[in-house]
Formats: sequence, C-alpha cells, structure tokens
Amino acid sequence: MYILGTLIGFCHASFGRTDSILYESVRIWRDIDPSIILFALLPVILFQVMMNVNAHVFGRSAFQLLYLGVFFVAAMIVCIGAISLVANTYSFHLVTIWILATSLGFSDPVATEALSLNLELSQKLKALLIGESQLGVVTAFIIFKALLKIRTGENNGSDGAFWGAYAVREPLLSIGVGIVTGTVAVLILQETSDRTSSSAMMIQVSTLAVLSFGPFLIAEYFLESCGLMTTVVVGYMVASFGWPLFASRTLIKHMRILIAFVVSNIMFIQTGLVIGSSIHAAIDGASPFGATEVGYVFAIYATLLLARVLLLVLMRPTLNSVGKYDFSFSEGFVLSWSGMPGSPSMMFMLLLREEIENQLEAEWLIFVVGGVILISQVIQGLLLMPLTD
Repeated sequence: MYILGTLIGFCHASFGRTDSILYESVRIWRDIDPSIILFALLPVILFQVMMNVNAHVFGRSAFQLLYLGVFFVAAMIVCIGAISLVANTYSFHLVTIWILATSLGFSDPVATEALSLNLELSQKLKALLIGESQLGVVTAFIIFKALLKIRTGENNGSDGAFWGAYAVREPLLSIGVGIVTGTVAVLILQETSDRTSSSAMMIQVSTLAVLSFGPFLIAEYFLESCGLMTTVVVGYMVASFGWPLFASRTLIKHMRILIAFVVSNIMFIQTGLVIGSSIHAAIDGASPFGATEVGYVFAIYATLLLARVLLLVLMRPTLNSVGKYDFSFSEGFVLSWSGMPGSPSMMFMLLLREEIENQLEAEWLIFVVGGVILISQVIQGLLLMPLTD
C-alpha cells in the first residue's frame, strides 16, 4: 500500500492541477491535517493490535519488551542522530536533526502488525515484534513532543522543573490513566457478558469503539500526558482480562480485523501520497533536493539497518538474561530485518511542518523520511517473507 500510495501521489503531482473530483480527492487525502492521523487513526490501530496480543507471553517477556521499546529505541535514535549530524549539509537547527533521528528510530507498529499476521512466527517472536513497535512509538512520541517544544520555542530546554514534571507526567500519569480506564472497561465488559443478549454485544462493541480513541483524548488533551501510552495500557488490560468476558468473540475478532485493515490501509496510502508528491517535486525541480539528498537518504537507511543489526547482536545476551524466553540469532535476524519506519514517522514530520516557519527545513525532513520509508518497505518488506521461509 505504501508503494501504491507513492505511485498515486507521483501521478497526481504529474498531471498538474485540474478541477476533477478525483484530483481534489487525492489532494485532500495528501494534505490531510496530521492531527487527524494522531487523534483518530494511530490510537485506534494501537489499541486494536494490543487487545489481540497473547497476554501471557507478553507478561513473561515484559522486561525484554521494555528493554527493546525504551533502551533499544533510544540507542537507535542516538546512532541515526550521529550520522545525521555529520551529513547535515544544510546546517539546519540541531534540534531538527534529532527530530529526524527520533522519527526513524522506531518500527512502524502498523506494518509490524501486518507482518505478524502474514508470517508464520512463534508467539514469543510475535510478542517481541509487536511489543518493540508499540513501546517504541510511545518512547519516540514522548521524545518528539519534548523536542518539538524546544524547536518551536515553547520551552528553551533549560527549565529543570518543567522537564522534571514532563518526565514524570508523560509516562507515569498516562500509565495510571490507562490502568484506571482499563479497569472500568473490564468491569463494563463483565456486566455485559451475557452471550444470549444482543444488546450486551452492542454495548461491548460500543465500549471497544470508545476505548480505541477515548483514553488517548483524555490523557493527551485534558491531562497533557502521553495518550499513546494510555492507549497501549488499556489495550493490554483488555487483552489480559477482556476476552473471556466477550459476549461474542467471533464478532469482536471480525470487528478488530476490519478496523485494523481499514485504518492501516488509510495510513499507508496517505503516507505514500506524501512520498510520491515529494519525489515528483525533486524530479521536477520544484524543490532544491537532488543527488546529494538521495545519497543522504541511502546513508540514513544503511545506518538504520546496520544499527538495528549491531545493537540487537550486542544486546542479545542482556535480553536473554532479563527475560523468561531466550531468542536465537535467527529470531534476532527477523527482529532486526522487520524493523521499518512507516506512517507514524511521516506523521511526526507533518506535525513539525505545521509548527515551524522554515518550510525548506520541513520539506527536507519529509523528503528524507519519506525516502527512507520507501526504501525500507521495498527492500525489507519485499524480501522479508522469502528470507524467513
């Protein structure tokens, strides 16, 4: 879908402006407010993925998942940031470079869910893949919001009291909100677990629909904490305690698959539209990006892939020591090769574009991130299944 969206975006930009409904429809999707993706789409897919995980395997792998989702992602950001600083030919703002590194330092949870469904993987490896991507996007989002505050001048980065409160409020308050919301949700599911009642089924479906984005809005908008973390916690609580209480598991499974399919494909295509438009602008001469920037994109991609492999090799002994499951080198290869940036990474760039005045800087970030996403999806996405067979 990324490739399809890129082709549509490129063709759309090639045809020039017209008054056709099709042209306007594609333009609207390409220029969609990134806040819609953040508030309406990403939380939904995170919740739908988390509520379907194997809670037992997840629990036994908890320390490994925290290690991968926090320390591993932080190490990836440092590696990508280091090579980005060296190759910063435009001398953009230092914080901009670290925002770029943050957007590429985690795996796309949407693509990871699709891979886990299409590949024959063990429950242990699925838990590591999904857990790393879910906690990784949470970690990156917390770092991104902090960097965005500095980049836009909302905070200069030297206010220790503010950042101390931020470090506590973002992860801890959001976890607390997730636990409370998840507990209430489980109680509602328990009260409506009558398998003979159609109204009970509808109440449960409505409850899950609200949980897909409601906790995110409460934590992110009203409490100014990390809404994605709250969503992940609520999803895990439903996975742990909710499934035995569902009045119709078949209905819930079909609903979850349908929602995940629709939302993920919308995000894939929208990201592809942005990438295709950016590529066309570079080829057409509408943007100043050329061979140097293309080389930069490949350098960033090579750094990303090499860093994932090396870091997982170096961290493997520690990961095996802190978890109840060991994972082999072959499983480590799948874990490293399947780590690809995607729609959330582009969402970060689009959010940044809305906030800064230097549009050349924003378009450069979109071009680089879009290029890395496209290359990783073509190379890793197409080769993953043959390499894992």
